[in-house]
Amino acid sequence: MNMAELSQEAFFNELLNDFRVESAEHCKIIENGLLRLEQNSGEAEDRQLLETTFREFHSLKGAARAVSQFEIERICQVCESVFHQLKQKSAQPGPSMFDLLHKALDILKLLINEVDSKTKSVGQGMLTSLFKAIEKSVLPLEAEAAEFDVRHAASPETALKEVIPDEPVGAVGVISASAEQAVVQNFPDQNQKDETIRVSTSKLNILLRQAEEFIALKSVLSHYLESVRALNHPELHTLEWDMVRTNAAYMRMVDDLIHQVKSVMLHPFASVLDIVPRMVRDLAKEYRKEIEINISGADILIDRRILEGLKDPLLHLMRNCVDHGIEKPDDRIKAGKPAKGNIEIKVNQESGKLIELIISDDGGGIDPEKVRASALKNGIIAPDSAAQLNSKELQQLIFRSGISTSPFITDISGRGLGMAIVAEKIVAMGGSILLDSTPGKGTTFTISLPLTLSTFRGVVVKVSGMSFIIPTNAIERAFKINPEDLRLIGLEQFIKIHDENVPVFSLSELLSIPAKPSQRGGELLLTAVLLNHSGRKVVCIVDGVESEQEGVVKELGPQIRQLRAIAGATISGNGSVIPIIDLTGLIKLCETASSDSNSANTKQVVPDADEQLKNILIAEDSITSRTLIRNVLETAGYRVRAAVDGAEAFRMLMSEPADLVVSDVEMPHINGFELTAKIRSTERYRNLPVILVTALSTDIDKQRGLDAGANAYIVKGNFEESNLLATIERLI
Repeated sequence: MNMAELSQEAFFNELLNDFRVESAEHCKIIENGLLRLEQNSGEAEDRQLLETTFREFHSLKGAARAVSQFEIERICQVCESVFHQLKQKSAQPGPSMFDLLHKALDILKLLINEVDSKTKSVGQGMLTSLFKAIEKSVLPLEAEAAEFDVRHAASPETALKEVIPDEPVGAVGVISASAEQAVVQNFPDQNQKDETIRVSTSKLNILLRQAEEFIALKSVLSHYLESVRALNHPELHTLEWDMVRTNAAYMRMVDDLIHQVKSVMLHPFASVLDIVPRMVRDLAKEYRKEIEINISGADILIDRRILEGLKDPLLHLMRNCVDHGIEKPDDRIKAGKPAKGNIEIKVNQESGKLIELIISDDGGGIDPEKVRASALKNGIIAPDSAAQLNSKELQQLIFRSGISTSPFITDISGRGLGMAIVAEKIVAMGGSILLDSTPGKGTTFTISLPLTLSTFRGVVVKVSGMSFIIPTNAIERAFKINPEDLRLIGLEQFIKIHDENVPVFSLSELLSIPAKPSQRGGELLLTAVLLNHSGRKVVCIVDGVESEQEGVVKELGPQIRQLRAIAGATISGNGSVIPIIDLTGLIKLCETASSDSNSANTKQVVPDADEQLKNILIAEDSITSRTLIRNVLETAGYRVRAAVDGAEAFRMLMSEPADLVVSDVEMPHINGFELTAKIRSTERYRNLPVILVTALSTDIDKQRGLDAGANAYIVKGNFEESNLLATIERLI
């Protein structure tokens, strides 16, 4: 274990100690509250006791979540729900209820004492029995009481990811009805009986990989055939024709074998699409929108591994359609549209090899000027380059990390990461994604996917005497360039293609390969390939373009896995290893090269060391959460001050300025919403960035944060260091 890991472990142990101390105080107040409530001290006092005990459960829940003690969090959530009903007088306290609450408190104390223990005294069976007993004692529980289970166990995102579970090696998988039918059709029983067997998924994967190895032998046979032809000896013509026939028969047999094995691995698109209507319904309810969804082509079969890879991109796209695409009913009516929006999903199969997934909505579309502003603000593109882009080119920028048109950052949207993740994952599966959007009319995403993974087709290019393969579906065309047609915008090279300025890069420079002397002789033209990565076009200069080749992707060993733009390798017909270009990594190298060119052309003024540190003020009443956030920010290089509530935070802000405020919501004296509103009412801090980090996760709470003037809203249940730091970087 290195020093950094030891330091991190020491900090976490210190955090657990703080949590244990803080939790003991919460439990003591809760226990006193329960005992006094059982005594019926009087209506006014009981009302205050209910509120105090309710808040203690809530604070303990938040502290538990900060240190990933989810069993403690869940118990607090259920008890919180009971007190919520008692406050609303929709349930009446009784002896059995108090017995259960005391039992819950005993379990909480036990779990708190064992926070750093590898063995736990409380099992899931005990927790399940407790929750069922509490539920029966206060039937019917409010929906809020089940919020934890809905959020952590049955949310649309979780449901989508659980549709196709990730099976461990050796697990037994059940082939779907559609896939079974394909198996029976391709491998019919002699007695025509409709029989099926259970086969482990790992065995099917091994069988498929072994079958795909025959593709390399196809290339070897083709290589030998070409070698015989090159000899051009009359006595070898008979041998050549025999090799042609043998080669054709062998290729057909290999193709048929691979096709049959792959058909066993196919699942219908319905495996992931069936959950979408419910997910859209829940999201529409959350965002107060009316949405109808239509799905067609869900019976089309595709490799189950691609379906697994589609789960996250599909989730991001659905959230994008509901959150950013479809307008609220009043806005739609004002725009002359029906109050109810429409999302349509179509699955089409093209020529038996590619499958298209088309997702469209009739919402507000993408405003290219907002995209341009976001790109410029976050330094994604240089001003000179941005001025040259048309509307379609600007819209394609949403696939770049850091681009967002949302004015409000939440745990769900506004960070500019979602669409970049979508593009990267789709390209990693050998697919592509294109965007077509009309402001005010709607947006359409067209995703092209291979029928199966592992095998691919690519074009071999030469770079400084070395061979590389670029996936065929990423190449729009190969062509010659006259150097006089290149033009400079800033320090970047561009070429005009169909009225579009496309950046030009040397592939040898991008891959850091020393260039060899040109062997073009008297030829003045440059060889180039036009690449399209999810709407992001670049031109790469190469030494030459050779043949197209089919191959099997081989993963890189650990020694060279860190290469940024290489996805793997394949074996050529003559036995040589050819690296495969990773389009996502290559585009990132292009973006880095563009950024370096822009920064080299700009004189930078380096501030003093003291001026480089940004000042951040934390308002958090939980010592555990306060310590966690302070450590995250100080480790990232920020100067941090901390206040125990909103009132102290505002006093500290008035005495010494800050560059940003991170605040909890539920705090004594002045809560986070009130603190934000006070900050916004002060002329001096009218534009000061404010981030709310809270356990309150409902859409109503987020809207209250937006109305109060917050710039970002992060739910503690989804809290990650990277989320907070990325949000701060976007705001200051």
